[in-house]
Amino acid sequence: MTGTFGSLNIAKTGLQYQQIVIDTTNNNISNVNTDGYVRRRAEGAEVGGATTGAMWSTYTGHGEGVTTTSVSRLTDFLMDARVRNEHANLSYLQVQQTSMERVETAINEPSDTGIASALSAFGSAWQDVVSSPDGSAARQSVIASGQTLAAAINAQARAVDDERAQQRAAAVDDVSQINNDAQQLAQLNHNIFIAQANGTDVSDLQDQRDQLALDLANKAGAVVAQDSTGRYNISINGVALVTGDNAGTMTVNGINADGTPSNGDTANPGTVSFSISDPVPVGATPSTNQTAVPNGMGGELGGIATLLNVTLANYRAGLNDVAQQLADMVNTQHEAGYDQSGAAGGKFFDYTAGDPAGTISVLVTDPSKVAASSDGSGQSNNADNADTITQVLNGAVGAGNPPGTPVNINDAYQRLVTGLGSTVAGLNTQTTNQQLLANQVDDEREQQAGVSLDEETINLMQAQRAYEASSRVLTVMNSLLDTLINRMGA
Repeated sequence: MTGTFGSLNIAKTGLQYQQIVIDTTNNNISNVNTDGYVRRRAEGAEVGGATTGAMWSTYTGHGEGVTTTSVSRLTDFLMDARVRNEHANLSYLQVQQTSMERVETAINEPSDTGIASALSAFGSAWQDVVSSPDGSAARQSVIASGQTLAAAINAQARAVDDERAQQRAAAVDDVSQINNDAQQLAQLNHNIFIAQANGTDVSDLQDQRDQLALDLANKAGAVVAQDSTGRYNISINGVALVTGDNAGTMTVNGINADGTPSNGDTANPGTVSFSISDPVPVGATPSTNQTAVPNGMGGELGGIATLLNVTLANYRAGLNDVAQQLADMVNTQHEAGYDQSGAAGGKFFDYTAGDPAGTISVLVTDPSKVAASSDGSGQSNNADNADTITQVLNGAVGAGNPPGTPVNINDAYQRLVTGLGSTVAGLNTQTTNQQLLANQVDDEREQQAGVSLDEETINLMQAQRAYEASSRVLTVMNSLLDTLINRMGA
């Protein structure tokens, strides 16, 4: 359309477009602190003149104004994928770092109340018997220090078992959250597809879907792929969790719903693994066909699996070895000696096979039954066996340690604790570095998708001026029409 009335239409489109720009900017400003909100931008396009020629007609106009083509979300799929990946790696490390720091605090080494100190006191007590073989006080000290040592080992085993119980409960919670997220994301896939087909703005729904995708990445290292229809397909370590409008169900194997081990043995709970059922429509009965998730999963759940299957399991096994070696070595040598009555010594320590660290205890309660002598003559001043037990503890002889290699229990325990300390130090370093990477990609995404109040203020001022200019055009055209219609005949 050309002419005076065409000018009115051009000004009208300008007003409409600038109103949408103002509304979009207003919405950005209002959601500046809304988690997961991606800023929007009104996209305008020129409404051109006629593009198809007509016989005996000529288009003499210069454009028909502006139209709003869309209100777009200023986001980038590849950038979002990078954010999800870095946050999944960070969650994987953080859950391990937090857990191992708790274990390190519970172990409390070096300290006056730890196992290392109790081992030293136990060896010193046997040496005191060597110095005073006929004194009951020294023998009683051996029993008391042995009980203290056993209690310290028991306490450390309980601390590791408590941490494993906490991680099992966290795994159950994470799996439940993953399944909820998968159901919601599949439903959002459906809603977004239908709304887009109807021409409805789906920006809010897409924000929600991106938040769910990020949560799935944090929880299990989920990877997102977008199909030709715009739907998100989610996989966890290569196993499909969400495909289009369908969602699978994740299951944790080796843990009951209440967080207890499936085998009922808290000391030896077995391996934890995960599987995912084939995706089905939202609300349908889950498929019975399960696919095992390979080892090496990321996110919190991957970190928990590493803790339960590797780190905490290995430390608990190492503590069991120390407790069993201590008990076997002392028991073998104690049984080779004789007590104050000349009777052969019995076992000094007791433990349950399969859980030495959690069950080790002292059997001897009578000081006269401490087998300090090396013969059965009943000589009160003979403490050769007590001296040998001291050497056994220091690794000078290898009693009770097949295949016969002497073991220094103190050194064995120190290697175990040092290994734990190295693990914690390594996790601290890796977590710090990964936090820097996550912060970097967050900053890059924020520059693109985040709301800047300064930038929005400028956009608002520009839209305001453009709106005022279009209004001024309408005023001018109104004046022209008034002159043309009401004043030409005057």
